[in-house]
Amino acid sequence: MLQVSRVTASVGILLVVLDWSVARPVHAQATFVGLGTFGASRSEAHDISADGTVIVGVVFEFPDSTHGVFRWTRNQSTIYRELVRTKVAVSDDGTTVVGSRYFGIPGLDEAFRWVPDEGLFEGLGDFPGGAFDSAAYGVSADGSVIVGSGNANQSPRAFRWTAEEGMVDIGPGTAYGISSAGNVIVGAAETAFRWTAATGMVELAPLPGSIGSRAYAISPEGTVAVGEQIFRATQSSVRQEASRWIEQGVISLESELWASTVALDVSVDGTSIVGGGIPRLSGARTAFFWSPQTGMVGVQDLLISLGATGLDGWALTQAYGVSHDGRTIVGQGIHNGRSEAWVATIPEPSSIIQLAVAAAGFLGFAVFKAIRSNLRVTV
Repeated sequence: MLQVSRVTASVGILLVVLDWSVARPVHAQATFVGLGTFGASRSEAHDISADGTVIVGVVFEFPDSTHGVFRWTRNQSTIYRELVRTKVAVSDDGTTVVGSRYFGIPGLDEAFRWVPDEGLFEGLGDFPGGAFDSAAYGVSADGSVIVGSGNANQSPRAFRWTAEEGMVDIGPGTAYGISSAGNVIVGAAETAFRWTAATGMVELAPLPGSIGSRAYAISPEGTVAVGEQIFRATQSSVRQEASRWIEQGVISLESELWASTVALDVSVDGTSIVGGGIPRLSGARTAFFWSPQTGMVGVQDLLISLGATGLDGWALTQAYGVSHDGRTIVGQGIHNGRSEAWVATIPEPSSIIQLAVAAAGFLGFAVFKAIRSNLRVTV
């Protein structure tokens, strides 16, 4: 209890410091924009291009009962009406969107790629001889390589798709994330894995006591993977713990202020991570931002501390994607009772820290030390 109280106090101090700092340099102010629901009843933003200018997601329940996938920029939004079933992803260059469409029959899904500028919406099929059931979860920088899972003999198999080779089975499980070059893939079978053509599937290190793990994303250069470790909470329930895999091993992003967390995306340098979890105090699903300097903080709290406006009536519940520089975040929230996509920008993470330290001196250092003390590393 004493340890939790100290961390709580430290986080409170950090937020006070940030509140003080945003009254100073204008460039430190964050921004927040709700994207609306595009004429449907709800929307979710799932991914973002490398430069933060293109956002993709899904929209549900148009008046004619159809769903859709959207591609949004600050100047234009494009929607393709389709029965979209899973989380969608976008290439680093913002040109290609991938996901899964639903044909109205359980177990009958198909991975797709959508290239709005070319007017292309293409189903990717499934493994030869397998049941017609596939989903795409990740795409390379230029849209040429797509990863996901298909059905082979009633068993999920990870795939790597190209126009030349089609859908190639790379092993059991599901491929969720892919590097910009398309040569490093991460995902999960019984445990998290990392795949390259040279090594095949290699298990990513688990944390002690975990009963499973999943890797959902990998940094563009293919060096840092993020996801979750799964622990037994009670005999009938489990607890998720956001994790970051680096060359030296696995780092837990655990914070004593959060009961359960999962990491969903990571910046190019591997130091800005976003996802969602359940804070112990509120018990409500909350989007989070993590860096080695800040530890795990709620995105909404961070935005407010950095001077963002437009958050009245919002509860930011999940952060799905982050731009390469770690400054632009997209996700889903509840806005006046309705699910809605959003996009937020923050100052460069280093600027946040510099401002905080300048404002609080040794007190800021104590805060960061307290937060960092929650990390543990397993090799």
